[in-house]
Amino acid sequence: MTYEKPAPYIGEGVVTQEAQEASRDIAPSEVQVRDFPPGLVGDVASFILSVSPRPVPQIALAASVGLLSGIMGRAYNISGSGLNQYVLMLARTGVGKDAISVGTSKLMKAVRQTVPAAADFIGPGELVSSAGLIKWMAEKPCIVSILGEFGVKMKEMASPNANAHLSGIERVLLQMYSKSGRDNTFEAIAYSDKANNTKQLHSPSLTILAESVPERFYEMLDERMVMSGLLPRFMIYEYMGDREYIREGSELVQPSSSLVQRMCDLTAQCLALGQNGNVHNVPMTDDALNIFRHFDRWTTDEMNKDKSEVTSGLWNRAHLKAMKLAAVIAVGRNYLNPLISVDEAHYATHEIVVQTRRTLNKFELGDVGVEGGNELKQLNCVIKCIGEYMSWPYARISNYGPSEKMHGSGVFSESYLSRRLLKVAAFSGDKAGPTRALKRAIDNLLNGDEIRELSKSQLAEQFDTKARSFCVSNPERFIQSLKKIGLVI
Repeated sequence: MTYEKPAPYIGEGVVTQEAQEASRDIAPSEVQVRDFPPGLVGDVASFILSVSPRPVPQIALAASVGLLSGIMGRAYNISGSGLNQYVLMLARTGVGKDAISVGTSKLMKAVRQTVPAAADFIGPGELVSSAGLIKWMAEKPCIVSILGEFGVKMKEMASPNANAHLSGIERVLLQMYSKSGRDNTFEAIAYSDKANNTKQLHSPSLTILAESVPERFYEMLDERMVMSGLLPRFMIYEYMGDREYIREGSELVQPSSSLVQRMCDLTAQCLALGQNGNVHNVPMTDDALNIFRHFDRWTTDEMNKDKSEVTSGLWNRAHLKAMKLAAVIAVGRNYLNPLISVDEAHYATHEIVVQTRRTLNKFELGDVGVEGGNELKQLNCVIKCIGEYMSWPYARISNYGPSEKMHGSGVFSESYLSRRLLKVAAFSGDKAGPTRALKRAIDNLLNGDEIRELSKSQLAEQFDTKARSFCVSNPERFIQSLKKIGLVI
């Protein structure tokens, strides 16, 4: 299941004369040619990228998918479901996640000047209570909520000790995801405090566009978050790359008149459909339908091969998420007569497979949770650390003590591993102590003949040291391990 990317696509952001004078770095020809999907999804992503001080395509794309899903969610259906999505963007602090709120706000401000009711699509920026969210949606039944650091709230909601307040929010989010279709209703809820009672909602469409920090999110991630059903509902975009240099003048970029007009046309259409109680069902070509049929069978086979709760939970909604994503792209290309083609089907299924496999690998490798004593996670930490030692230039690891000669020869010391790993949560939280935990992980690699210990005489003769040191003895096995954790492609 692969997707042939389209030719580089030029987005719709424009640079004012003032911005051009402030910085040449923000010319559209230099920063807005990306392999985004065609149509509005790609154009909105390109605009958000153009206003990002530290441009990251993954962040811009996640923002575009979230915003447009929120607008289209109730007016368009695919296979009986609305197009609302739960989108989570994982990226380190300081790399540019602020572009999500900045870019979407600037674009929607321009749209509201022509279509004031477009403001109704923007939901609350914090989920305070289930009753509050339901009442909001009783007035505005199709919204996108942009939420910061959502990983913490997901963990709290999935906890077996979650209070009634958090459990209530989780239940609402679980139900709302699949209630946006034309014939669906979210039933009324009666609370002990009658003032909080809610009414029945017809086809409520809730889209979540959230962000979190990868390390913090994966440290909190556990099987409960999958088994609760909330995590599998999310599309999870991730950026683990370097922090980009700041691009001065990006705050001066404004959406082009063409992009604003097309967004106005889409929002007006969605508002009109919603007011009249109508829904536009998004069809697909026969070839696209066959792709989704195959994808459904393939995901079912994946669930049947490994009957674990995590595997079943993560693949369970992959088919629906892919269809929704394909439909959002198709509507973005032609909101009056959308049609899912082979390109949209391939793109959506490929994207969901990549995201799902990445999350599954985290569980399979034990690279989730902060519980000390997780030996599989400890082992993978050591493997990654050694892999970085082998692949990084000497200047990047010189502060950890190895000599340049040892590094050039592929020889690493136990002291190097200690300096890198003893403060990592997987080791520092081990009941046996971090030093003993590290020795245990090293012994596991030695016993598996993945690394070998060098003799003291050899170390003294070649490297003028007697510190306990090792080299990789089974490169192929080691490379395979590194591929699984994404260090080697």
